[in-house]
Amino acid sequence: MSKDDRIDRRKFIALTGATSVAALAGCSGNGDGNGGNGGGNGDGNGGGSDGSDGSDGSDGSDGSDGGDDGDDGEWVPERNLRVIVPWGAGGGTDTATRGVAQPAEQILQEDRGLDISINVENITGANGMNAAREVLDQPADGYTLLANTNVIVPNIVSGRADFSVEDWAGVCRVQHDTSWLVGTGDESLDTYFEDAEAMAEFGQDNTILAGLTGGVASAVFIYQCATAGGFWENTQLVSYDDAGQMWNDTATGEIHFGFGEIHEFVERYEAGDLSGLAIGKEGRLDEPYDDIPTTVELGWEDATWGVTRGINAKGGTPEEALTYWQDLWQEAMQSESYQELAAETMVDLRPGFAPADEWLEGLQNERSLFVTVRDALEERN
Repeated sequence: MSKDDRIDRRKFIALTGATSVAALAGCSGNGDGNGGNGGGNGDGNGGGSDGSDGSDGSDGSDGSDGGDDGDDGEWVPERNLRVIVPWGAGGGTDTATRGVAQPAEQILQEDRGLDISINVENITGANGMNAAREVLDQPADGYTLLANTNVIVPNIVSGRADFSVEDWAGVCRVQHDTSWLVGTGDESLDTYFEDAEAMAEFGQDNTILAGLTGGVASAVFIYQCATAGGFWENTQLVSYDDAGQMWNDTATGEIHFGFGEIHEFVERYEAGDLSGLAIGKEGRLDEPYDDIPTTVELGWEDATWGVTRGINAKGGTPEEALTYWQDLWQEAMQSESYQELAAETMVDLRPGFAPADEWLEGLQNERSLFVTVRDALEERN
């Protein structure tokens, strides 16, 4: 493809992007960045809104509504736990949830001597609303939890939800992923930039085509960077249904950069097809990523948003039950199997675990941030 053809192609993408991005403010999208931003309302890592595997399972949903107080007054579960995953089997949220649930179940059965199972169920569709409604339709007894990745807040902001953040209780945050701006690795292309600072300088007087998958959540980090770097007004968002296509277009110079997490594109990065422009965090990473500046060192201190994954319960769930599951999840996250999973998927670049109060506070803060980005998107349409 010649340079002129490539420019014409990018003009076409800009037009289609302008059309498709109009729907961003009304879509939760970016179901789970762990493995490709999902594409549309999917979950990433191969998980779209399909792939439900066990949504009809409700093992242990009957029986006592309460837990055993025990001799020392501690709440102890008396029946099986259901953990509802709103995205497809094999996706990032599903992988993370099962990665913690398995060692957690072993702790319950082998260390604590409880005949309790943790049943992970995928209930997909409606941008996570089907899963959220399943949890809220159950008693607030601590036996049904939601694996929440971009479900509660985006649906509230988009106006689809019939609930508020206050209708939910927190258990804990499990993961806090790291966002990347990624450009082409081909220095011969006119879309190549050494880093995000060079791209921001170009964007002062030129249109920047920014690729993303999903909805308003996918636009947050781009908005933060483009606002801090002074090129938001010249940034054209290009929405993709397929993260793979977005990375192809980034590598070949169809767009200037894409947004995502490292585990989505690590192979293409290592092959030299893609280059890192900026990482949304404070200190630099170790080799082979030590040459990529962070947003904080660029002076974009507020551009550090990353996908979070955590566990929520229905509001009104007894504090003793919430604390029990929080402590169990924290212990399970220290297991060798989960630590290996976190390293493999590179979600260990930031501390993952956070207690219930911090997790809920984060959701409230995200709501304000998402509203700001939604309004900025709506101003363009």
